[in-house]
Amino acid sequence: MKKTLTILIMVFAANTVFAANSGSFLDWYKKVLKSLNTKIEKRLAPKVRISAVAAVRGADQSVDPMELYWKGGITEKAAQKLDDEKKEFIAAIEKVVDGQIDEGKKLLEAFIKNNSDSLYLQDAKEALSKLSEAEKAEDTKAETKEEPQKTETKK
Repeated sequence: MKKTLTILIMVFAANTVFAANSGSFLDWYKKVLKSLNTKIEKRLAPKVRISAVAAVRGADQSVDPMELYWKGGITEKAAQKLDDEKKEFIAAIEKVVDGQIDEGKKLLEAFIKNNSDSLYLQDAKEALSKLSEAEKAEDTKAETKEEPQKTETKK
């Protein structure tokens, strides 16, 4: 039993090491874009919505206090706002995937600034941080390539 567990732990550890090193930073953006473009919420949403609400109505009542109303559902305005935010976030991710990293970074920064209460805010912050990390890595690679050339020219 101990041998089996030890072997399984080693296999899983090796898989995580190899998985972390494979691909570039754009792979993460491609996965996010793919997940945003799929209609997951429509697949997961039930076909028939059943709800029951018991509440006391406050001062803001319609003309007839006995009139039925739905409480707590997503309104058309909120659904449209969520759809607009999703389109804006997808546009920013598409710019990064297409190689227009500076424009994508500007769009992500604008998205974070304009949509401080968005459902996609954490994803946008993570995308921006990964983009900053990738830029730092590129700068480090460029500096290391330049240093050997400078030392060769001095000789």
